Amino acid sequence: MPQRRGRMAEGNAQPDGRAFAHWHQAIERSNQLLAERKPKLALQVTQRALRDFPHNTELLRRHAKTAERLVSNDPDHATRYADIALEHYSQAARAEPANASTAAGLARLLDRRGDRDRARAVLLPHLDGSPPDRDVAMAFAALAPRFGEIERAIALIERAIGQRETSQLRHVQARLLDRAGRYDQSFAAAERANELVGRHYDETGFREGALATTVDAISAATPRTAMLAAGTARRRSDLPVFIVGMGRSGTTLVEQIISGHPQAAGAGERRALLNAVTSIAEATGTGFPSGLCRWPVDALDRVHDRYVAELQALAPGAIRISDKLPQNFLRLGVIQRLLPGARIIHTQRNPLDVCLSAYYQDQKIPAMEPWDLYRAGLCYRDYERMMAHWRSVLDVQVLDVQYENLVARPEVEARRIIAFLELPWDERCLAVEKNTRVVDTSNYEAVRRPIHSDAVGRWRHYEQQLTPLMRALGGRARDGSAIP
Repeated sequence: MPQRRGRMAEGNAQPDGRAFAHWHQAIERSNQLLAERKPKLALQVTQRALRDFPHNTELLRRHAKTAERLVSNDPDHATRYADIALEHYSQAARAEPANASTAAGLARLLDRRGDRDRARAVLLPHLDGSPPDRDVAMAFAALAPRFGEIERAIALIERAIGQRETSQLRHVQARLLDRAGRYDQSFAAAERANELVGRHYDETGFREGALATTVDAISAATPRTAMLAAGTARRRSDLPVFIVGMGRSGTTLVEQIISGHPQAAGAGERRALLNAVTSIAEATGTGFPSGLCRWPVDALDRVHDRYVAELQALAPGAIRISDKLPQNFLRLGVIQRLLPGARIIHTQRNPLDVCLSAYYQDQKIPAMEPWDLYRAGLCYRDYERMMAHWRSVLDVQVLDVQYENLVARPEVEARRIIAFLELPWDERCLAVEKNTRVVDTSNYEAVRRPIHSDAVGRWRHYEQQLTPLMRALGGRARDGSAIP
């Protein structure tokens, strides 16, 4: 039987085929629900099946993979799902230690928790498999820089690409080559990765310029006079803290600093604000952005109370809880009307480094179009237009945090952030590498390190290749100065 399939262990072996069909059908039903983007229902299916077949390694592994997916999909309960995934990957690994897919999953969860030594030990027996396991290769690539094994990881990724090329593998290869200082090869790998990503979005009918259209619509619907006349919810809670900006601008680092405070918590990238907009739109018959200035205060009060109650339930002892969904920069008007007591932290970074970093990530935000450097630059300018509009029409509390200043003077900037939240200073805010909360980010290895400035000015290694991006940015940085 192929290595990646569950072995016919005690829980799998059935005398008559009816029970065998049960667990097998559970896997098929789980696959169907995952394809329909219903991972919570898929998890329920495998959970029920495991009551009858607790030793079935295929079910254990599927249950773990689905829970791992929910770490990203449901940040409100990320820790619980990470615990479920770790427990079931561990059970599957004990029952079937030779399975590479299980080892890769277990290593990913251990790495997320910061237990890199154990993660590496789990992977080592599987590195020389033939053919190489794609998941093992990527899990090892995430660990390799910390153990001085970048070249070994590059070789493993290249073997996996030889078996089947994917944009994920090419992005991993590009990042490893960058860490190795092989910049021309790195950029070539990133170009190939983004060619594959762009092809996918072309096939799905993605509409170019979607962000520009959205920014235009929001700006037209929210003039200052209308926003001032609209008023806000009568309730006022200072519990919510929103961290916004372009992706790759330092939002995760800021949340790590905040969540290190004993009176604060980090909730990750929540969809709660989008859900709140949907609730108000359904209740009033007016959507966003066209109806934002017409939402009645009674509707705002009801959704405000529900939003704050759900947020507080995530960390009952906290008096500040952050939501770091970067794209909420599009919804600052919603925040002012719905949550007038909220604070907003706006992270900023050199636009060349922001767009280059996004170009090197496989997790894409389609509206930002980061698979094409010229289009990424245009999207960055749309983001700037959006922020300039909000500054001209809103009176909400906003703290600007410049990434380069944060990593150059961590204590000064961290103290400024904590003071903005009206919390007493605590040294634990600086120890981000000791923060054990589950972090869902495309580069969680970086947030397990002490605060560092390694990524500042990274664009200089690729100056010759970034001409399209510079042209899109108009040859000027975010603050209006010439790009250095």
